[in-house]
Amino acid sequence: ALFQVNMVSIMLCASASVNTLLEDRSVFYKHHNSNFYSALSYVLGQVTALLPSILIDASVLGSLLYWMVGFRATAEAFIIYFLYFVTFNMLMLQLFNVFVAIAPNKSLLTAACTVTIFFNTLFCGFIVTPDVLP
Repeated sequence: ALFQVNMVSIMLCASASVNTLLEDRSVFYKHHNSNFYSALSYVLGQVTALLPSILIDASVLGSLLYWMVGFRATAEAFIIYFLYFVTFNMLMLQLFNVFVAIAPNKSLLTAACTVTIFFNTLFCGFIVTPDVLP
């Protein structure tokens, strides 16, 4: 249960960042149309800028959570967990960035983020357990 709560909190933090990304979209369009940089450069710059904070979050929160949940006390298991934690954090941020790029307005963006969090919470084994999935 504690692990699932942490995954939901990662998704909620990622969805909270979409408002600033939505406001930054007009600046990106202006710079892209003026040929300041390409879309790939913008995305790589965003990922590179977010990587240190994601690594710090995963190091502090992930290691505390790992021992609180009581996972196996081996270095191999912890490294796999840590890589999964960083990957999930990056995946959620980038998924919500895709929603920002696709959504035409803020209400549709909020709905897409809410539905994603809902289905992830529902089918990740906390509310609906794997043995009752069809």
